[in-house]
Amino acid sequence: MNNFRTIVSFCAATLIAASNLYASEQVLAVNHNGMLCFASAVKGEKSELALKDIAFSLSYYHEVADSKWDPAVSQDYDKDVWPTKNPTGIQEKDGFLYKGRVGLCPYTLKISNPAPGLIEAEYTVDARLSDKPGREELELKSSTARGLLLRIAPDCKIAETAFGQNGSSNPADFEIKGMKFKLSLENSTVKRSYRIKQGNDKINYVRAFDLGFKDNSIITIKYKLEYPAEIPFIGNNKRFASFSDQTGWYEVAVNHKICPVDISSSVLDAPAGKYGFMYAENGHFFFKKRPGIPVCLSGVTLVHNSKFPEKDVAEDFASRIAGMGCNIVRLHHLDYFLPGFGIFDRKDMESGKTGRIDAELIDRMDYLIFCLKQKGIYIHLDGITARRLLPGDGMKDGEKLSFGFKGSAYLYEDQALMKVQNDYISTLWNHVNPYTKLAYKDDPAIVSSSILNENDIYLHGSLNHHFPGHFSELYKKMYKDWCDSPEGIPFADEAKFRREDIFRKELMSKYFSQMIDLFKELNPVRPVCGTTWIHPQRLQLLAAYGKTDFTADHPYRDGLINQDELNIGKAGFKHFAPLSLAKRFDQPLMHEEWNSIGSDRAGTMGLSMAMMTVLGHDMNMLFALHHHFEKGLISPDVISLNIGYDPARSFILPAMNLAFIRRDFKENPQVYYYLLDDEILFGKGPQSLFAKKFEEIYPSYAGASFFGRCAFVFSEADIKKVQAENPSAIIVRPGAEPSFDYSTYPLKSGSGEIELYWRDAYVLGKSSKTKFAFGNWGEKASLELGDAISIRSKNGKYIDFTLSSLDGAELKKSTHMMLVFSGRIELENLYYDQNGKNPVAPSTKVLAEPLRGILTLPSSFKSVKAFWKESNGAKGGELKVEKAPSGWQINLDAKSSVFELITE
Repeated sequence: MNNFRTIVSFCAATLIAASNLYASEQVLAVNHNGMLCFASAVKGEKSELALKDIAFSLSYYHEVADSKWDPAVSQDYDKDVWPTKNPTGIQEKDGFLYKGRVGLCPYTLKISNPAPGLIEAEYTVDARLSDKPGREELELKSSTARGLLLRIAPDCKIAETAFGQNGSSNPADFEIKGMKFKLSLENSTVKRSYRIKQGNDKINYVRAFDLGFKDNSIITIKYKLEYPAEIPFIGNNKRFASFSDQTGWYEVAVNHKICPVDISSSVLDAPAGKYGFMYAENGHFFFKKRPGIPVCLSGVTLVHNSKFPEKDVAEDFASRIAGMGCNIVRLHHLDYFLPGFGIFDRKDMESGKTGRIDAELIDRMDYLIFCLKQKGIYIHLDGITARRLLPGDGMKDGEKLSFGFKGSAYLYEDQALMKVQNDYISTLWNHVNPYTKLAYKDDPAIVSSSILNENDIYLHGSLNHHFPGHFSELYKKMYKDWCDSPEGIPFADEAKFRREDIFRKELMSKYFSQMIDLFKELNPVRPVCGTTWIHPQRLQLLAAYGKTDFTADHPYRDGLINQDELNIGKAGFKHFAPLSLAKRFDQPLMHEEWNSIGSDRAGTMGLSMAMMTVLGHDMNMLFALHHHFEKGLISPDVISLNIGYDPARSFILPAMNLAFIRRDFKENPQVYYYLLDDEILFGKGPQSLFAKKFEEIYPSYAGASFFGRCAFVFSEADIKKVQAENPSAIIVRPGAEPSFDYSTYPLKSGSGEIELYWRDAYVLGKSSKTKFAFGNWGEKASLELGDAISIRSKNGKYIDFTLSSLDGAELKKSTHMMLVFSGRIELENLYYDQNGKNPVAPSTKVLAEPLRGILTLPSSFKSVKAFWKESNGAKGGELKVEKAPSGWQINLDAKSSVFELITE
């Protein structure tokens, strides 16, 4: 490790010495994403240098998907995380060589500084296709950008030029803070030049120079940048890569079969299905044989080929998932479009058709379901998620449909398209599992389903892309027929409302109704939702859910444990508000797919799960337990959303599963019902989503989603219903909103059990059965967590701590507890991007920061014993415990993050 850092330090000294940079000097530099930036270089918190106040950047591709280049990207892949890889710099004689990947295309960037005031760069991108390219490869390689992207900050000026407008490559002159720059492309022509102003608080001016490459070949782009010679240049991007001093850290032996502490006996009630079918009623889930007791389910997702493990692996999966305290698993992407990743027969797919179920794959999944059921783990089975049609399927323009039938699935007048969907659902749910002896439709352990995944006509409404060929004409016909029908003009003043948005809602509602009829024919009880996401600018979707049993969302979070995100009094739409966006007044809410990304990923996950509880939500499934590819198209390493290989999250998850399922944190007592009537959803008035963002119409929502519970109502009839059921409910209309006191510190949830220390960037949870402290509290004095329990750290800064009762008693009386005391967990020699969005690979050594601290328990216990845990669940040794006047003090000084406490 020391030799590694010596090499890096040597490289960092080239081109410009570190001593030449002080507090904030403007430089030209290649950052950790391979972009050439003009910015201020400052000392980084976890890196040698960091870039701030970026005035402009030059890159191949990175943000280009937002710029609407042709051909259109078929899905909004997060190209900074997956499948794009950050480039790595290698010093050469005359500059640096970077190697990375954009989508499926490997590329190199050669960049040099031959003279003061001149930078020369060359991108070489390999967009060649393999011998037998699949649909995914064709799309991703054809959607890769074919040009250069110049982003300019809002306070800088760019000169209007004729760059590229006449097929030329004349220089682009621009000026930033009085300094002049000139960009010259050496490619012969520029086919198109875009200039885009992004309309948000961070306005950027973008020049995208499309070089017109259309074939899948090796692409070369060369440019020169002339700049003021006195500006320093830093070519080594490792100087901006974040890292920790891992001296003294210990290895975490990640065990993929066993949890360090098996909490299954505290959570699971095996076998799953013993209480009959689950149903939705009065905004919650219940089991038929246990009426009146709300069902709370918390678990993980299995994707790609992890749904079809070998039988010994299936048993390991079930044991690991049970040990983590999960009582539900989502089987996702069953209809995936790559052979072996979905349920369709692999030989059929290779010959160009889909539809028939693969006997071997479904047998593996059957056994996995059986294993999960025996452990007490329920199943959520997806509907249409990633289906693609092949030539042998024989549907007109079917091959042109985007994956998962985005948008087009709703065209219920297309009998062939509806038959494909109906046949798939019927075939799957009528399948008999030989291990449970039940058809899926008759198995009460399979508790719920969704019709579509991440699919709505407000986002997927492109008639040129999501409605190809005859599907576009059918959509236009259905819209015209609706407009000409009596129901097509639901409002007297058409100028006041957006007709096509109303039509989209009606189209989705009728489609959902037909599909729900199909599901109810299979099983009249099992709850079904429509599609599985929501967005503040697409809240119209919620109005289409009237016939569904519950709503579902995908509330991914990034960097929640920081001052800005925790400061809920700060203007803007962030904080905890997204967790309640999909909550209707009359339906349960499932967080069907979500995760946390960033260096505080475990704390963000834990806080989100605690907030889901105080908000009264019913089910959540993290994405994903194991998320990886084995086709060689995309990195085989697990991406940053992985849980199973990431100790940072997998240590905290059992405690938070326990808290969620048991409802350890009390619900906020006050309920706020926000009105989303037709004028807000579909109108053109000043208080509509046409004129304003949701957070501008309802700025109080951010506070209400922390201090209370939030849901949406859609009419005066809905308001009368909720007021009859809950007279203390507060109805919120535009312009008449509740006010909240943000002046107290810390801010406390309506239940009083969650505290936000937003100035210091940490949070505390103080329920009687679960205590937690997440974030930047390691340098604070002892934290008082209530019930005469406190925690103090002797070292470390960012720490995730949980203390959970395993026997169901309050902690002050519990005889069996689990403690997690975890600092930074990283890969060995990890250099990562500033957002901490790194893969955790199963083949890489995982290191943990050793922490020391003191846990104090009440003196009322007769005796206290504490053990640190090995990765395989074995007791690793006993900790020092002393009784002091303040209580029992446990010395947390061991190379472990997980501990077990036994008391009398």
